[in-house]
Amino acid sequence: MAIEFHQGGEIFIPNLKAVSIYHLAQLMAGSRPIQITNQRGGEKLHESLVTKEEAARLVSYETFNVINPELTTWPFRPWTSEIKRWVEDSSKADQYDDEELRAILQLS
Repeated sequence: MAIEFHQGGEIFIPNLKAVSIYHLAQLMAGSRPIQITNQRGGEKLHESLVTKEEAARLVSYETFNVINPELTTWPFRPWTSEIKRWVEDSSKADQYDDEELRAILQLS
């Protein structure tokens, strides 16, 4: 999609749900035990795909979001659509359920 419609400088983000690594590991491990270690320095508990500054330039479409570039030096027609209130981090985002994850991973 992005390659077909980009003008240069935009950031395209697909509309996807979040998943916890532990939940994903449980589904993939099946009945095998999962060993949990301590958090190491620098590891994140949640991810954010969009900064507060970028959120002001974010527009939302059915299957993707676009962050318009802050500055351009070429002819650029900004993407326009519904302005989306961006979820600030993965802990607040919609989560994949077991059935959706199994389908994505092609697990039976």
